[in-house]
Amino acid sequence: MSYEERNAWAAMVVNVMIVAYFGWKVLTMSAEGAFDGADGPMIWAQTVLWMIPASIVATIILTIVFNIAAGIAARGEDPDFTTDERDQRFSARSMIASMIVISIAWLGGMVLLAMGGAVLVMLNILLFGFAAGSFASDVTKIFFYRRGY
Repeated sequence: MSYEERNAWAAMVVNVMIVAYFGWKVLTMSAEGAFDGADGPMIWAQTVLWMIPASIVATIILTIVFNIAAGIAARGEDPDFTTDERDQRFSARSMIASMIVISIAWLGGMVLLAMGGAVLVMLNILLFGFAAGSFASDVTKIFFYRRGY
């Protein structure tokens, strides 16, 4: 497994954990009425703002753990960090997949808002759309690394 593929797996695992936790947190807070009233979007934004650095730290830690485990499994062989044209193509394809998913979520959120939907629902659609875009990027990258071309 290449270095880039290990990083994609780590990012995908953290992404799923963070989104699941955030979904649970938002549903719990919504059931408690935390988003009711004029301060609802502000409370939602505060919740999102502390989740972003938490997910970055979790991604870094899990990536380090994945790479240490891979180093132990390789039994001291030097890892290959070189990137070539193939890596750049895989990265570009994964970015395209991410942008498609994010664009669909953005369009869905805007349509919902234009039809009179709630702002918090639209914000959640956008946030989960970004998370789904990141997930799609990682899945696409893993797919192409597994396929090999």
